[in-house]
Amino acid sequence: MQNLPILKFVKFNRMLIIYIMLFSLFSGQTYANSVKQAVDEYYKGNFKKSVEMLTPFVKKEDAQAQNLMGVILYFGNSKVKKDYDKSFQFFMASAKQGNGIAQWNLGERFFFADGKYQDYNAALKWLKLAADQNISGAKYMIGNMYYLGKGVTKDYKEALKWLEVNGGSYYRSAYILGKMYVEGEGVKKDGVKAFNYFRKAANKYNPSDASYILATMYEEGKYTEKNEDSAFKYFLKAAEIGHKEAQYTIANYFLQGFPSIDLEVNEMGALLWSTRAAEQGHEKAKILNEELQMKIIGKVEPIKEIPKWKCIITEKNRGCTRYETPRVFIKAKQKSS
Repeated sequence: MQNLPILKFVKFNRMLIIYIMLFSLFSGQTYANSVKQAVDEYYKGNFKKSVEMLTPFVKKEDAQAQNLMGVILYFGNSKVKKDYDKSFQFFMASAKQGNGIAQWNLGERFFFADGKYQDYNAALKWLKLAADQNISGAKYMIGNMYYLGKGVTKDYKEALKWLEVNGGSYYRSAYILGKMYVEGEGVKKDGVKAFNYFRKAANKYNPSDASYILATMYEEGKYTEKNEDSAFKYFLKAAEIGHKEAQYTIANYFLQGFPSIDLEVNEMGALLWSTRAAEQGHEKAKILNEELQMKIIGKVEPIKEIPKWKCIITEKNRGCTRYETPRVFIKAKQKSS
């Protein structure tokens, strides 16, 4: 198998807000409702409203509110300006009060930050405090630090210890464990274990790399039974998230058709998926895209001019397997004929 990509760290995933909701429930119904409303406003993109609702609690130095305020100021939007300094201060204030999620956020902030805030020692300190409170994301971060040798001495055994906590159930841990077992990094190679970890990662949160690797395993019948239907399913999942190699693969599925999974030839589908891959710089996709444009509309349009397509869900629930032809192509074809 080809060298597998290292899954990128996810910076302050917005799923943290779910944790905030859960952690807030013990603090009383009124408080819980207020925090939940602030979270709801956050998800709606109403950062300003969320900030207004949190401010009274922040003034009382409430740890949950401080952490959420830190998240909002870290991301920012058109209504609330990003403020990394204040975000850091709120994470620190909450973390010092023992908030495990804030300790995780703070550890990641120290790890990822550029300039004055980057401090691997501080990152490890706060991540371990969060890990002591059973925060899975913090355990993953520690394991990945040892796996990469970033901020600590590279140590696969130590990485394995942290990543296999809770059976490697955390999706980011599962991806790295799959990579370790398939390549024999600090462990005996075990393709079946690798397959199971990649499947866990793909099904739990579906990072595109895990879905793509799982698809190739099903396609090749490697470490599992060959299954063309499952291969297509996971290639499509990876493509929809933005994996350019998967997008190019799906384009070829539609170009050639796949009778064994009842997939008919669909040149428009091939064109549109090759467009998405080409937008990301996939060279073979660019060539295929130009060939398909010439065949369908008689000329080559700049990639950025090709509109987003409307997906039609089929009865078999395969995802985007039929497409409406964008009007721009209909008009262009009429002119060229």
